[in-house]
Amino acid sequence: MRSWVVAFLVLAVTACLSSADLSGAGAAGGAPATCAADLQTDVGHCGACGHVCANRANAYGVCTTGSCAIGCNTSFADCDGKPENGCEVPLTTDANHCGTCGHSCGGGTCSDGVCQPLTIATLDGTLTSFAFEGNDLYFGLQGPTPKSGSIVRVDRDGQGRKELVAGLDQAPPGLAVDATHLYFSKRATTTSTPDGTISRLPRDGSAEPIAIVTGEMIGSNAGFGSQPTTRLSLDGRFVYYAVGTRSIQQPPPAPAQIIDGRLLRVPVEGGASFEVSKSVLGPVDFLIDGPNVFIATSGEQRPPDYMLMGRGLFRCATTGCASAPTKLPIPDVSLRVLGVNSSVMFISANNAINSLKKTGQDYALFTATRSLARVIAADDDRVYWLDGQSLFSCPAASCPTGPIDIDLRASGNALVVTKEAVYVGASVGTTTLVLRVTR
Repeated sequence: MRSWVVAFLVLAVTACLSSADLSGAGAAGGAPATCAADLQTDVGHCGACGHVCANRANAYGVCTTGSCAIGCNTSFADCDGKPENGCEVPLTTDANHCGTCGHSCGGGTCSDGVCQPLTIATLDGTLTSFAFEGNDLYFGLQGPTPKSGSIVRVDRDGQGRKELVAGLDQAPPGLAVDATHLYFSKRATTTSTPDGTISRLPRDGSAEPIAIVTGEMIGSNAGFGSQPTTRLSLDGRFVYYAVGTRSIQQPPPAPAQIIDGRLLRVPVEGGASFEVSKSVLGPVDFLIDGPNVFIATSGEQRPPDYMLMGRGLFRCATTGCASAPTKLPIPDVSLRVLGVNSSVMFISANNAINSLKKTGQDYALFTATRSLARVIAADDDRVYWLDGQSLFSCPAASCPTGPIDIDLRASGNALVVTKEAVYVGASVGTTTLVLRVTR
């Protein structure tokens, strides 16, 4: 029993000795110095009695396995790896280390750990459409006078401005671009004899535009519901576009002939248009996703009873629906715009952002933040949308704490997301700002 007690006392003392103490060099006359501390973790006796782990700028000392280090105060970081100068970086405001070490805002500022918009170009005219390909951004702009529509190109740094087309009757409401050509639409100005068109020209503006679609109800309808989307989409071979419902007056007493809105496609080099989906009533948006196209409709109210019909979210093969598109199982709500990543669609509906698997399952509220999203863009990392003067974003997986809200200080109208940055076309009066937000 006595030997056990002695052994315990020896262990209790040596646990509080430094290596120097244990060698007999710690105290005067060779007697080991002791301290009632855990030399592995005690910041006042780290590795040796009396060895203090000091506090540094924006940092506090810590002791780990007998060695001193530092811990950073909230919102600060040791980005240079030099503990002697503490945690030198404020992550909430440092534009070179915004939110995390090494995250540069690319010339923009940092606020609350989030990169803020940087104006990279200012363009004359009101923004009507926006497209992106490679290193270039394309803008449809409406000037202050008749025949002052134009298409302007700048690069991703806002440089190299070039006017590709000028003197258009109206600024193009839809733009799309591929590796070689730019495609743009003209809104129909009459429903009796539709005059909507789609034209294409080389991306460098080296030739005059050539019409590949004429005589269509692009961006217009007979007044039974919402104006159809003017989105143009490409899949490498075809340009996809929507047209509104047309009403053709007949000699009395015959009722007017009504031709439903449709989703169409035309070869990129021109030719006959093909009906992808018929009976598309009030197409407010559509997305091409591999072999499928998803179509959001607001429905229409037609005589004689003016009951709402045809509202919903539909799926159809890009090669065409056999009879009618498949209606997906979501509530009967007012839809606005769509966004999509590799597995999920994001839907602006009932003043909120909702999600739906592309298989048509698990419709759910994504974020309850009130939103009248004008545009949604998504990848597998994050979802972005514009509402008024705000750019909102959330992780694509879920948004339990609500979105990040970035103040654009201008009315956001168009949105493109790349791996490195988010580009926004925003309007201030008759001027268009090209904004870049580093991701």
